Amino acid sequence: MVRLRRKVMIPAGLLATAAITLGGCGPDDISQDRLQSALASTFANLYVRQQALLGRSGIATDAVAARATCGKPGNAKQQGAGEWTCTVSWFGVDGAPLTGEYDVQAKAGGCFTATGQPTGVGAPTLRAPDGSSFVNPIYGIDGCFASA
Repeated sequence: MVRLRRKVMIPAGLLATAAITLGGCGPDDISQDRLQSALASTFANLYVRQQALLGRSGIATDAVAARATCGKPGNAKQQGAGEWTCTVSWFGVDGAPLTGEYDVQAKAGGCFTATGQPTGVGAPTLRAPDGSSFVNPIYGIDGCFASA
């Protein structure tokens, strides 16, 4: 155990794991492949959540088959923190292929924020079958890259 100033106890193994995980996420670790993989995986999980909120449970992330294609604008090098544009494609609950566009900000620490276009991913808030409103999980996505 490591003792911090406020006498908060944190297991040493947890600190080591965090150091290893965060140590592999620097500015050079943001590659096109890593961003695409992280966004697709995060999207699939959030899409399943969205559908459950809409009353359609039992959807598997594998059935969603989300794929992301990302690139930096213009002739920029396709790696590093900053602005990216991504297209996510997936299969809807009826099996129809769907796509959505995202403006993505990749951060040097290995995380990203993706904001979807309503025409592809829906409005920022949606209505549940019971009439209540909820935040659309796939409209704004915050995620992080897996450790290298």
